[in-house]
Amino acid sequence: MNTKNYKKLITFITACFISAAGAFAQDIITLRTGVDIQAIVQEVGETTVRYKRFENPGGPTYTLQKSEIFMIRYPNGTRDVFPEVATPPQAQARQSNAANNENPFASRKGDVAIGFYVNPGGGGFLGFGGKLQVNAANRFRLEGSFTHYPSTSNLSFWDASLNGHFLFPVADKITFYPFVGFGYMGVKLDVDFGIASGSGSASFACINFGGGIDLKLSRKLFLNAQYTYKAFDYDVIAGSFFSTGLGFKF
Repeated sequence: MNTKNYKKLITFITACFISAAGAFAQDIITLRTGVDIQAIVQEVGETTVRYKRFENPGGPTYTLQKSEIFMIRYPNGTRDVFPEVATPPQAQARQSNAANNENPFASRKGDVAIGFYVNPGGGGFLGFGGKLQVNAANRFRLEGSFTHYPSTSNLSFWDASLNGHFLFPVADKITFYPFVGFGYMGVKLDVDFGIASGSGSASFACINFGGGIDLKLSRKLFLNAQYTYKAFDYDVIAGSFFSTGLGFKF
């Protein structure tokens, strides 16, 4: 990868990070009970509001009475506030059903999680790592991670990465995410020839590409599997890494 193409790729990745939060904005419907529904509002009628669930835009359209809604907040910062009226029993039942439509396993802006994982590398290497995840938007997550590969045959190395995950729920408990980001890797080699010994080290930056999947075991606990391809600023150097681990959402 020549220097000119490498700089273009870095510029593209940076633009992805900047635009990601805005790309996944959603409407928030606040019911009079205080429940927030993440939605894509289809229509605000005279007496009803029609919407789709944000995490399932291709799914069914739901309808709420305006009397059940306190406020709708839109991505551009504007809002509609609805005056309170008497709520008949039928509307109370619909309100309860709307709250039940919310997916308790869905990712939401502001979610924070930590994880621990193992990363079996080639050549007998086995890495151990930890990561911190923060949702910048419902469908976009930042992840910082650090992996250490203990010495094997006098060679050891470590990797620190910052990636952006684009989240796509494929089921209530399953989320797929492609990602892109940056990494920095360090390598150390110790040699001993009996009459002479020494060590050397090197470090270099890389660009990360890949994808992963989260399987929710509960509202707080999830399993994760991830594939990462690391491209360095050299045409002949690249690496594939697979990791699996366990995460906990606060």
